[in-house]
Amino acid sequence: MKKEHFENKVLTRRLTKKEIEERANNMIKLVGLTGKEDKYPSELSGGMQQRVALARALVIEPETLLLDEPLSALDAKVRKQLQNELKRIHKELNITFILVTHDQEEALSLSDKIVVMSQGDIEQVGKPNAIYDSPINEW
Repeated sequence: MKKEHFENKVLTRRLTKKEIEERANNMIKLVGLTGKEDKYPSELSGGMQQRVALARALVIEPETLLLDEPLSALDAKVRKQLQNELKRIHKELNITFILVTHDQEEALSLSDKIVVMSQGDIEQVGKPNAIYDSPINEW
């Protein structure tokens, strides 16, 4: 994962070397990669690689983050762990996550608002329980 990869993501923000290193260290800690700083992503498990990708995206401190099927390639146990991590990180950083998923359970457990789409059209928008309890169509 190499800490330098995180540091490179914030170089365009005109931060001091100390600020860059501090942000990189904070992201590594936030996503649970402490102790893996000297590893390349290819040397890590799939779940750890997803954490690296998340940390790289978060290190620039975005207001909104698009997560496109971030957990789809992971086994069930790791997927559940990372769902919990995403909830924690979302709450801790207080940023907007836009999560793209085809997994109904994942959408219901991670979302406070859901947009159901079919072939590029919005079918329904609402709170998870409202959509689950009262879908307007088969989608």
